[in-house]
Amino acid sequence: MEQMGGLFKRLPWTGHLFLIGSLSICGLPLFNGFISEWMVFRGLLEGAFHLDIFGIIFSTLGIAALSLIGGLAALCFAKAFGVIFLG
Repeated sequence: MEQMGGLFKRLPWTGHLFLIGSLSICGLPLFNGFISEWMVFRGLLEGAFHLDIFGIIFSTLGIAALSLIGGLAALCFAKAFGVIFLG
């Protein structure tokens, strides 16, 4: 893929659709993937306020893990888009 980089000039529709799909998978707002991540985040946040000490610890770890996973997904797809379509 690195040798074929710069495909955005040849495949503009594919590049745009790949970018939209990548943003949705990363869970950014205004896309469908955001809704599921938001519901999980709200559940973990409510659990942190209404559970005992172990529930608070696990909810806090879950919130941190969800944030880390979202950030790593965004990084991964940004690199993939850059290598494939921007060259």
